[in-house]
Amino acid sequence: MIYKQEYDKIKLLPPKKRGFQFEKLINKICHDEGILLSDSYKTADTEQQIDGAIEINKRIFLIEAKWERTETLAASKLYSFLGKINSKIEGTIGIFISHNVLSDNFISAVRNGLRQNCILIHGKENILDIMDGKVSLEEFIWYTYQQASTKNLSCINTSEFLSIPIRTYSKTTTTTLPPQNWIDIYQNLVDTSSTITFSAQLETLYTQEIELSKKALNLISILKKDRLSHDKYILLIQKCFSEEKDEFEKQFVEKLKSPFWKEYIPLLSIDFIKNDLAINELDKTKILDKAISHLTAYFGTYAEENNASYLIDFLFERLNENDLKKLANAYLIIYCDTSRLDYFPQKQTSIRIFNNLKRKSISISETVKPTLIEQLRQIKNDEYFSYDDLSDEKKIKESSIKFFIRKFIKVLDDGNSEKFLSKEYDKL
Repeated sequence: MIYKQEYDKIKLLPPKKRGFQFEKLINKICHDEGILLSDSYKTADTEQQIDGAIEINKRIFLIEAKWERTETLAASKLYSFLGKINSKIEGTIGIFISHNVLSDNFISAVRNGLRQNCILIHGKENILDIMDGKVSLEEFIWYTYQQASTKNLSCINTSEFLSIPIRTYSKTTTTTLPPQNWIDIYQNLVDTSSTITFSAQLETLYTQEIELSKKALNLISILKKDRLSHDKYILLIQKCFSEEKDEFEKQFVEKLKSPFWKEYIPLLSIDFIKNDLAINELDKTKILDKAISHLTAYFGTYAEENNASYLIDFLFERLNENDLKKLANAYLIIYCDTSRLDYFPQKQTSIRIFNNLKRKSISISETVKPTLIEQLRQIKNDEYFSYDDLSDEKKIKESSIKFFIRKFIKVLDDGNSEKFLSKEYDKL
């Protein structure tokens, strides 16, 4: 059944009503699929509110449904839900369903728990596949539960689920079986046959009707399975690139623009993708802005800074002068931070950015001037900054500027920096 019309009505509601109606729609879908035990209710002690309860294959799942902005959906709300699950009889599983993409910190909170008893469904792309009737919620929850139980994967994309040709279809699903060639390719991909055997089979089985690029990219998680699967998956991607380059480029660029772009970072270092993938100017800008936004949001978290840097490095040969200036401001602190070693990925990217500006004879200090002024403002307003004499404004100013120069010496003009900073300090 398709629920898109009801979903579209919910999108127009105010935030509080929207969240409540989203919860009701999820319960309606579960009811229609015959798995709903109870819609929203309070526990016997009236202390806990449960959004819904379902039963699949004799397993009980409790539902928490949220339509809330990623920025405001704090991990504390997850911990509250986990507390509800943990207070139930052992074996009870939680399903946290979020219309918007959950933050990395939120997802990590699930994976780092002492008990792995919660699975996640999040992101508009995944929710839309359910609303459009492409995915049975019953099947998808059970598949995600299997992946969480066997591979410690707490969340799966619906696109991956739809690309897997070998599944047990539930009574609620009417489906067209995929082409036999794709079934055979997938079986050969995940079995223990060698890469040589898989490559030969791929040559024999490939046809354009399979839509290989779309299916292959949706199975990106195979990269993490084991070395043999990893190598065979790379052969699959190479086949996509050689046989249907235009379609592969279209699909891959869409993945890089999606909320789940980080899953595709391992492919960015492959030579034929890195060197030959075509990206138009509009897509390049969107991907670059996504990387900068991620860098800003997770500044100080080295693993996430590195993810953004890998994406920027992939785009680097396509960047123009304005792109480099934008990146210089985003990477200023990283570039000047002496505690970061030069072999750190995010530090290497910062060096690459500033070296390119120098080669183009672009003034570094002028390029990063807006960020320098903002950093000076922060130092001036920092109430925790240590001064010997808090009553002497002149000494405070001198100390602040000296500290600032030490911190950003790599990008300051030797002759004029102190005079320039003194003027700017007085303006702030």
